Amino acid sequence: MLLPSERGEVVRLCKKMQDDGLTTGTSGNISVRDAESGLVAISPSGVPYEDLEERDVVIVSRAGDVVEGRRVPSSELEMHRCVYEGRPAAGCVVHTHSPYATMLACLEHDLPPIYPNLACASAGTGEGGVRCMPFMHSHTAEFGRAVADALGDDFALLLGHHGVLTCGPDAGYAYMVAVTVEFCARLYVGGGALGEPRALGADELADCVSRFRRARSKALG
Repeated sequence: MLLPSERGEVVRLCKKMQDDGLTTGTSGNISVRDAESGLVAISPSGVPYEDLEERDVVIVSRAGDVVEGRRVPSSELEMHRCVYEGRPAAGCVVHTHSPYATMLACLEHDLPPIYPNLACASAGTGEGGVRCMPFMHSHTAEFGRAVADALGDDFALLLGHHGVLTCGPDAGYAYMVAVTVEFCARLYVGGGALGEPRALGADELADCVSRFRRARSKALG
């Protein structure tokens, strides 16, 4: 069986994503890329996460062709493939439908950096927070390219009226960003009941920006 470690990571994170309330039903998807071969292990389409096993995970090539697997790969495979194509250092892509972040996405509302740890989602100073791209029909190559373009060098993106995409040098970092985005979205939506939360500036975010930059470098070895 190809990529047993990567398959296992996909299964583990899919189950954790469900347990952590970052998705419902069979929505969302996760992939892990093998840096040496370029092959990608991706969650299958339509399999309940509680039933997911390593043999259900599908292995695809850089071009998106199925190399090994008894299941159909996620219907949003092109989104994953396009992100990897544009981000050679990315080792994992996580797509959730976490409720508070998706709430902002349904409003086509960016998530400002109101909490220092949201710097994990930014490749720059962190001042931009997490941007939201406009709605597009998913499951297409056009959508995948638009997501990769909107993501740029950052590690998180809100997908208009859809959900959240995060990535990272490894599965641990990508999943941590997904959890942090949802936590910060919950703070932002809840805080809005009392007033408009203030976005932090570059100086206030600098320590966390440096810390997460070091974490990414360490993950890359």
